[in-house]
Amino acid sequence: MASFDVKNLKVYRCAFWNESDDHGGDIDLANEISLSKIEQNIFDDVTDAERVAGDTDYRKIFIRNENEQSWAAVKA
Repeated sequence: MASFDVKNLKVYRCAFWNESDDHGGDIDLANEISLSKIEQNIFDDVTDAERVAGDTDYRKIFIRNENEQSWAAVKA
């Protein structure tokens, strides 16, 4: 039996990544999000004006287990 390797947990963008009302959709397997500096690969920098105005942004991401084994103890 193959062992579980955390490196085979991948993060992907959703199909509609733009910042608008249609953000979302299914998983986009062509757009893996790099785990190095992941916070900068999902959200853009916040300007002072956005911060003061209380701007809120959301991003839909997918975490995919690409191991041969399932992982039942997932917690997010």
